[in-house]
Amino acid sequence: MTRIAIIGAGSTVFTRNLCSDIMLAPALRDSTIALMDIDADRLTEARDLVQLMADRRGLPTRVEATLDRREAVRGADYVIIENLLAGCCVEVPCLVDGNGVQPTLVGSLPPQLAALNRACINVQELTVRAALGADPDAVHHAALLDPLTAAACTVPQVHAMVNEMLASQARWLPQFSRTMRGALP
Repeated sequence: MTRIAIIGAGSTVFTRNLCSDIMLAPALRDSTIALMDIDADRLTEARDLVQLMADRRGLPTRVEATLDRREAVRGADYVIIENLLAGCCVEVPCLVDGNGVQPTLVGSLPPQLAALNRACINVQELTVRAALGADPDAVHHAALLDPLTAAACTVPQVHAMVNEMLASQARWLPQFSRTMRGALP
């Protein structure tokens, strides 16, 4: 049985939309959804709403609510941090023991760290889209948005670096070799 912890679940619209998506996935319908927030009233409202959604759909989804982050993430297979973009994967500290891998408390990130993560996530998303679409221009766009690259290189240097990288890695990135003619200068 899958356990999904949602940290910052007092945002009712976010939680409603996310839990609706979870309930639409056949493999997750029999999950336990552990909601956590620091506001007891908003948490109760979110829990009641999510439970009503499951009940109306006739799903076996179980909904828990807690003010304790450690309790919410205990035994969780997935932990969703509300101030990061949906679909992101982040590393969290884990403990490994006889019960397997157990994620430890993280909670919502401070705003400045969430912003830094979102900047990196945007670059990663553009890179994946570039690879899937065999679009060298998208590789250039991703490199231009990378905070470290932007801090260390001029725009022409970034273009030169990306073209050099794509050329040197053509053996492993054949999808780009036939589209390199259209790459940015």
